[in-house]
Amino acid sequence: HGSGGTAHRLHQKIDGLWSRKVEFDHIKLVYPCAPVRPYNLNHGQNSTVWFDRLDLSPHVPEDKKSIIEMCDRLENMIDDEVRNGIDIRRIIIGGMSMGGAMSMYTAYRH
Repeated sequence: HGSGGTAHRLHQKIDGLWSRKVEFDHIKLVYPCAPVRPYNLNHGQNSTVWFDRLDLSPHVPEDKKSIIEMCDRLENMIDDEVRNGIDIRRIIIGGMSMGGAMSMYTAYRH
């Protein structure tokens, strides 16, 4: 999900696109939620965000510490699935907006 969103709302949107609950017998869908944390783009107010941003500019560096922290959390979730018997080659990670950025970063790093 994107900044300020939740996994629950994203799940509802996906179900709404299909006009039914999206579930499969042979696929496990996991919707992680970003933690509530202070977000500089929201004037330091708490928001559900995967990582902090200092500004919406390509000229301002990303907050790498918060990105790596969340990537570690997502990698732990992937590792848990592998420990539970899921072949790493059968795991797909995705997202939208800020969640999409995290999924790409995590996939490249993993």
